[in-house]
Amino acid sequence: MDFLRRSYIFWMVGIISIILAVDRLTKWYFLKNPNLYFGDWFKLSLFRNFDFYFFPLSQWLIIIFTVGSIAAFGYLFWRGINRGENFVVFTTLLILVGGLSNLFDRIFFNFVIDWLHFGANSFSVINIADLMIVGGITGLFIFFSKK
Repeated sequence: MDFLRRSYIFWMVGIISIILAVDRLTKWYFLKNPNLYFGDWFKLSLFRNFDFYFFPLSQWLIIIFTVGSIAAFGYLFWRGINRGENFVVFTTLLILVGGLSNLFDRIFFNFVIDWLHFGANSFSVINIADLMIVGGITGLFIFFSKK
C-alpha cells in the first residue's frame, strides 16, 4: 500500500470517527436533555424510534435485517479495498458506521435515538447516523450509475 493510499485511509477513518463521536455524543445528550426547540418547524428533541423505516416490526426482525445489511455493505467495503476504489470504501464505511451506531441503540436501548425533527410528524425525525447511511447510499448510487 503506497503512502498516498495509507494517508487517504487515515483521513477517511479520522473523519468518520469524528462523525461517529458526534453521533454518539448527541444521542447521549438527548437521552439526558430531551427537549430543545427552535419553533414549530424545527426542534431538537428525543424521539424513541421503535419502528423500522416507518414499518412497525419486531425488534429481532429489525436487528436481523440490520445485521444482514451490514454484512452486504461489508462485502462491498472489502471489494472496494481490493479494487482500490477509495470512494466506494468511504461511502460503504459511512453506511457501516451509521448502521452499527443505530444497531447499538436497538440492542442496548430497544429503540433508535432520533432527535432532529423537521416538520410536525414523527416521520421526519432522524439522527446523524441516519444522515451517514443516506449520504453513503447516495454516494454509492452516484458512483455505480457513472460506471
